[in-house]
Amino acid sequence: MTETPSPEVEEQTPKGLGSRLRLSVLRDYGIVIAFAIIFVALSFASPVFLTSRNLLNILDQQAAIGMIAVGGTLVLIAGGLDLSTGAVFALAGVVAALMVPVVGVPLCFLIALLVAVALGLGN
Repeated sequence: MTETPSPEVEEQTPKGLGSRLRLSVLRDYGIVIAFAIIFVALSFASPVFLTSRNLLNILDQQAAIGMIAVGGTLVLIAGGLDLSTGAVFALAGVVAALMVPVVGVPLCFLIALLVAVALGLGN
């Protein structure tokens, strides 16, 4: 007589190596893959997208966000939870812009940096 498994006992079949590998690659590199697809699509959609002037403009616009992201990442790695890095960055920019007519460009950067450091230490 052959036994049939009861409905409560489901046979678990392990996923194949191929499907686990695809999921792992997609999880680890999904953002990079999406970025590459968008980059290629925009390259074909616009003749000026791949010019050096446009690519440098994109990097210039993202530099501030990159600095904020690095600061926030360091805070999270250290075990803290501080979401004020963007606000401190914005306030330092406002201080620098307001100080330019008063003290000149080189000194306003130093003053803005000191304001940001003071706020960071106080926070």
